[in-house]
Amino acid sequence: MVQINASAITYTKGGDISKILLGTAFSIDTQALGPRQVVIQALATPINPSDLNQLSGTYASKPNYTSELGTSVPVAIGGNEGLYKVIEVGKDVDTYKTGDWVIPKLPSFGTWRTHALVTLDNTENPDPFIKVSSDDDKSIDLAQAATISINPSTAYQLIDQFIKDWDPNGNDWIIQNGGNSQVGKFVVQIAKTRNIKTISVIRDGKPDQDEIVKELLDLGGTKVITDKEAESEEYISNIVPGWVSGGKVILALNCVCGKSGATLVSHLTGNHLTDYRSPHLVTYGGMLGQPLMYSSSESLFKNVTSKAYWLTANTKRNPQSKVETVKKVLDLYKSGDLKPVPFNGKEYNIKSSSDEYVKLFLEGIAESKNGKQVIIYN
Repeated sequence: MVQINASAITYTKGGDISKILLGTAFSIDTQALGPRQVVIQALATPINPSDLNQLSGTYASKPNYTSELGTSVPVAIGGNEGLYKVIEVGKDVDTYKTGDWVIPKLPSFGTWRTHALVTLDNTENPDPFIKVSSDDDKSIDLAQAATISINPSTAYQLIDQFIKDWDPNGNDWIIQNGGNSQVGKFVVQIAKTRNIKTISVIRDGKPDQDEIVKELLDLGGTKVITDKEAESEEYISNIVPGWVSGGKVILALNCVCGKSGATLVSHLTGNHLTDYRSPHLVTYGGMLGQPLMYSSSESLFKNVTSKAYWLTANTKRNPQSKVETVKKVLDLYKSGDLKPVPFNGKEYNIKSSSDEYVKLFLEGIAESKNGKQVIIYN
C-alpha cells in the first residue's frame, strides 16, 4: 500500500446543513508514515443529533479545524462517533496493531471521513483510540461496535453516575421520557441487569405504538405508558404508586423538557422529613426546546435533586471515564445482557468519489428524523 485516496465531509463554518457540507478528497502516503503514526479506515460512522447541532453552529462543543487535508483554508470534519480499523502502524507504535477495531476517545475527532492519519505523540491525548474489537475477535459484531460510543455509554453513565445506593432487592425504579429513543432502549436493558425496574414514557398517538411498547418490554422494560397517561392524575396518584408499592421512583431521566419533564418530577418518590435518599431528576436533552419548570412544593417536600448530564463534558473532563464505560458496555454485549438497538444502515463504497460521499451523508441527515442513520463502508 502506497497512496490512499480518501474522502471527508467538511465545512468551513456552521449554518444551513444542506448548504455548508463539502465532499473533500485527500490522500495519505503510507510510505511516508512516521514511526508514531497510524492509519485508520472507516467501518461505520453514525449520524447523531449532536452532530447536526454542531454543524448548524448551535452546539456548545465546537469542532476542531484543520489544514491536514490540504485545503486552502482550515476546515472542520463532521461527526463525533465512528468505528475504524487500523490498517497501517508506524514502527514505534505498540498500543495498536493492524486489524484492531477502534473508536475515538475524545469528542470532535471528525469521524465523517473514510481514512485518517493520526500521530500518537500528542501529550494531551497519547492514546486517542479505544480498542473495541479486531478482525480476529468475533465476540462483538459491527452493529454493536458501530454505535457503542454514545447511546449505550450515555445510558450506562446515567444509571451509574447519580444514584450510588441502588436497592439490591429490586425496589428502586427509573422513570424516563423519550422512552423509545436509542438511549431509552439501552436504559431499560442496563437497568434490568441491575435489578432496577423502569417506566418508559412514549409519545401518545404514534401509529406504531403497540410495536414500540412490545419492543421496550421485550428489551427488559417493566412498564411503558404514554405521555398522556403519565400526565393524568389517575396515573400520578394511583396507578404508578400501585406498581411501585413499597419501592421508590428514585431516578427520572429527562431528554424532552417542557411539560413532559415536569411530569417526571410528579412521579418521583421522596419525603424530605423521613427519607434520606433524595430522588434525582437528571436532564440530558431538551427535544422540545422548551424550558424545564416544575412545582416548587414537589421539589421541596420530596427533596428532589436536579442535575444535568452531558457525555461530552464527562469525557473531556475525565477521558478515562469514557474508557471504563465502553469496557463495561462491551462486557454487557459479550455476556448477552445487552442487545444492539437497530439503526438504518447506508452503504458506501470506500473507492467512490467525494461527491457521492457527501450526497450519501445529506440523504442520511434528511432521513435521520426517521431513526438513527449509520454509514457502513465496504
